[in-house]
Parts: sequence; C-alpha cells; structure tokens
Amino acid sequence: MRRNDDAMHLLLPWVALLPAILIAAWWPHTLMARLPLAVLPLYVTHQVASRGQRSPGIFAGTLLVLPVIFCSVAVLRVAAVLYSVVGLGCWALGRRRRRRRPRPRMFWEAVALQGLLLLMWGITLALVAPVGRPAAAPQDEPQSKPLVFVPLSLDAAGRQAMLFSLRDDDRDDEQLALWSLNLDSGKPQRMYLGHPFVTTDWSPTGHAVCLSASEASRGDRAQPLGVALAMADGSASRWRLAPPKDGTCWMYPLWSKQGNQLAAWLFPDVPELPLGAGPLQRVPQSFAMDVNSGEPRELKIRGARLSLFGAWQAEAAGAYMVTEHGLYLIGADGKQRKLVSAGEAPFDPFPFAVPEGVCPAGGWLAYLEMTIRNGEIARIDLSLVDAKGKHRRVVPDLYPVAFGWTPDGKVLAGAQVLKGERVGVLVHDAASGKTKALQTGLKLASREFPIRLTASPDGRWLALDGQFVDRDSWSVAVVDLAKGQTKLLPEAANLLAVGWRHDNKLVVSDLGGVGVVCPESGRLEPIFPASADKNHSQPWAVKLLGHLRGMQGLAREHEAARLLARAVPATPR
Repeated sequence: MRRNDDAMHLLLPWVALLPAILIAAWWPHTLMARLPLAVLPLYVTHQVASRGQRSPGIFAGTLLVLPVIFCSVAVLRVAAVLYSVVGLGCWALGRRRRRRRPRPRMFWEAVALQGLLLLMWGITLALVAPVGRPAAAPQDEPQSKPLVFVPLSLDAAGRQAMLFSLRDDDRDDEQLALWSLNLDSGKPQRMYLGHPFVTTDWSPTGHAVCLSASEASRGDRAQPLGVALAMADGSASRWRLAPPKDGTCWMYPLWSKQGNQLAAWLFPDVPELPLGAGPLQRVPQSFAMDVNSGEPRELKIRGARLSLFGAWQAEAAGAYMVTEHGLYLIGADGKQRKLVSAGEAPFDPFPFAVPEGVCPAGGWLAYLEMTIRNGEIARIDLSLVDAKGKHRRVVPDLYPVAFGWTPDGKVLAGAQVLKGERVGVLVHDAASGKTKALQTGLKLASREFPIRLTASPDGRWLALDGQFVDRDSWSVAVVDLAKGQTKLLPEAANLLAVGWRHDNKLVVSDLGGVGVVCPESGRLEPIFPASADKNHSQPWAVKLLGHLRGMQGLAREHEAARLLARAVPATPR
C-alpha cells in the first residue's frame, strides 16, 4: 500500500500538468510550454524533503525523474525560472496556512499551482507588452541556404545581392536556384527554383527579378525559354511569358527604368549557345510588354531587316534599338529617331546600345562602336550621344572591357588593357567633356576571366576585379577617383567584387560566402559566412564563373554582332 502511495505522489503531478503541456505545445510562445517544467524540480525536491524519511522508495523514483526534469530546466529562459520561484513561494505559503485544516489531495494542489503560474504569465505579458505591439514571432526554423553560387548583381538601392546558386544544402537534383541576400542582415531568401538562364535583371524597386528560364533542364538538347518573374521576398514566382510551344524562344529580358515595362528578344528557334555560323533565314525580333498584363508588342524600325532592343531610356519608356542602318530611339510616344548611323562599309564601325551605357541622370547614352570582320569583333570604341542625336562625343583610345556610370550620372569610367597587359582606367566628365587617364599599376594575368567595374554610391571609388595576380585566382582593387590612386585589397584576395552596398562598402564573395570591404581600411567584414563545403574553390567553379560572368557582361552585344553579320550580307550599302 505504501508503494502505491509513493507512486501516486510522483505520477499525479505529471498527470495534472500534462493537459497544460499539450495545450502549450500548440501555443506560438515557447515560454508558456516551458513554464510547467520549471516548477517540477522544485516540487519534487519538496516531496523528497517532506516524505523521504517515511517513504524511502520515493528516493529511487526521484533519481529516475529528476534528470529529465533538470535537462528541461537547462534550456529555460530566466523569466520562466523567475515565475517558478515566485510560484513556489506562493505554494509554500499556502501549505503553511493549510496546516490547521485537513490536507487537500496532491492532484488538486498541482492543478492549482499550474493555474497560478499561467495566470501570472498572462498578467505580466499584458502589463509589460507595449500597446499595439505585435505578438512575438515564432522562432525561426532552420532554413536552406546556397552552398556554391555565382554572385550576379546588386539591386539599385544596394541592399540586396542576387546569387545564382549552383548547389543548395537541401537539394541534390538538376534544378538551379536564384537567391536574394539581404546585405544588412545576411539572411538569404530563395526567389526561384527551376531551370534559369544566367541573364537576369533587377526591377528598379528591388522587389523582383526578371529572367529567362525553361521548364526542363537543357541537358544535351536545347529547351525553349520563357520570361519569368521571381519575387525577392520568396513568394511564388510566375511566368510572364511561358516557354513557347511553336519552336520560338524568349531571351534577354530587361526591366525599364520606370519599372512598368519589360523588353525581350524572340528567337525564331531555340538557339544553341553560343550561336553558330551561317546565314540567318529568319531574324530575331524585339518585343516590349507591360510587366503584369497585356500582349507583347513588337519594337520594329521601319526599313530595317534586323531590329534588336539594346537598352531602355532613363528618363522615359523609350527603347534604344540596334539595326543594320545604325542606332535608333523609339520614344514613349512611338516616334522613331535615328541617333547614330552605321559606318560606310558594312559594320565598320557599328553602333551598339548597351544597358550599362544609359546615364542614370538621363541626357546621354554611352554606346559601343564595334568594328566587325568576318563575323567577329575586331575593335571596340566607346562614344556618347544625347537623346536627340545632335551631340556626339568620342572617348578616345578606349577598348572598354568594362565600363559604367557613377550613380549621379556625372562620370563615365571604363577599364582598358594597354600594351604589356597593363590595366588603365579612363574617366570621362559628362559636363565638361574632358577625359582623364589613370594608371592603376595592375597587370592582367589572363583575359579569359572578365574584368568587372562598378562605382560606389558616392561616386568616389571604382572597384575592379579580375586576374591581376595570376591565372588561378582573382583580385579586387579600388581606385580613388579624387586622388587617382589604386590599391589592391589584401583581405579580398581571391574574392569577387559584386557591387557597392548603400553605405559605400564594397560587397565581395568567394562563391560560398559574402562580405563587405571598407575601401579606406581594406578591412573585410563577413555578412553571409561560407559553409564548411569548399567545393566552390575548385578550378571547375572558377572556369564556370568566368563563363557566367562573361554572359552577364557584353555577351548580349557580342551575340548581337554575330547576328548582324549573319543576317545582313557583307556588301557595300
């Protein structure tokens, strides 16, 4: 009989507390679920002290129960322990008063104690929580993350980085993913999972990305591409233009500067990349469309066989078009204006509009003048033209392996490769029309890996990254435009410069992690630490990275040059 009584004294508190624990398991606040466990070690200790002398068997039961209880207490918050101590004090006072009257059953004591603790918790939360404060969010569950990726670009505000993921930690299949990485918190968010093509474009507001994608892996055969929209917050992506079933293919979508239009090329077939040689029987077409609805409308220059969309105008929804006759502008009102004529000989030189050549402040377009020989680009020069085509400037002696405007639109900078593989920078002032050459002291170890150039938000710094040390690694250098000085960033060795964060710190990556570097001190601060997986440092990743970054750079324009050479006979006009 005594044994049964001992067992009841141990089991009844658990039976009494079990309903509250089960209810708390569905409660969004983990604190309430832990409160019942907080009082149990004190309760059992009290039972041992009060009954141990008369019931030796209770010691054996305590040895079995206490380890489980104290493991639970070890993960409690301080507030939960505080509630338990106060609750125990109230219970002890109640027991002293009950010495003068018959002793209540242990079951109802446990139930009363549980109710008291929950009441205290509710009253404290109501008093402490500010008015209008939202309920506490549940604890974050472990999320997947990219393991090996190519950092493509930053949004216009410099607050998010886009990562083209080659491998994630939660999947092992042929699908690829696009991620947005918050550059302040370091939190990644998967935007798209499927079969994306590497050419992507941020919306001006940074809420979404447009991209070309297919419904199945390309594998050994080409797959038709459509235009998809991926949301930066991770909400469901959707097709804006589904991959066609008639053998055509959508490629190279670009967002208008106003954020309400998209433009893309429509190929007459599903091309293999890079495009092959031989004449074109049917030429690609260019289309513009509303972001959310409406049928695509063709962008066509009258009298031209080939009309390729080049870039969106900054100040209005006008489109710069590349044709065999030269460079045109289709205004928002639909009117066509010729800005620059092609050379007298076929493609010698030939003007190409590129997205990075559009001045953010409007008024100017930096375009490429390409000399094409036998379907290949023999020379590239850089020139400027205004939106009316009345004023033109030539930036002399610049082969722009990489170029871009400062965010304020005052300076156009370009990287050039000089004799002896020396790397120089030309800085063109848009207001005065003057060009200044800067010697960087850098040497290019290989031209296989493309150079990237980006300007800081305040317009003071330029970031260059490329193979400046040896062929098996890449380096990051910053150019101080005010002082004309260049320095390699030692802490950014074997890192890539992705772009500039909103606070004028340079975002860098090693294909597995992301950090920022202060250009003055060169100090590296991690944002998204790399995982223990080191496959991103293997040579295959470096070669693939060079290929993907090349496609992100001038690949569209090089492909347009090949298209022109194949579409238009090489005869004098």
